[in-house]
Amino acid sequence: MQWRSDVHRRASARLATNLNSASEEMARNEPNAEEYDAIKTTVIGWVEEYERILEEAQPAIDRRDEDVMDAVEDREEEATHTVERMLEDFEENDQMFEKPSMKLKVPWKTNLRRTVLLPMLKISLKKLMPP
Repeated sequence: MQWRSDVHRRASARLATNLNSASEEMARNEPNAEEYDAIKTTVIGWVEEYERILEEAQPAIDRRDEDVMDAVEDREEEATHTVERMLEDFEENDQMFEKPSMKLKVPWKTNLRRTVLLPMLKISLKKLMPP
């Protein structure tokens, strides 16, 4: 935190120094009326050129934005369809698993413990035990 504070203090001091020197330079070299008018005319020309280019480009910008939105909507529909199919598959798999396990005489959780989990635990313990 201290480092960040030091960096901020040094940057602020440098910015103040640079702005101060720029301000002094501007005071020494103030533009006269002719230079001011020339600069103003140049800036107004830039703005007018920007507005002309934007007006010319606006139809292409609108088409691009519409194409992007169409693509986003299409992708959203595809993703929604994929998720819906995935959930249907999960439900179908759950039903396929529940039907046989419900027919067992031993509840499926107990059967799962006895047939899968306990043998896996025994194998894991054997691997951990030194020979």
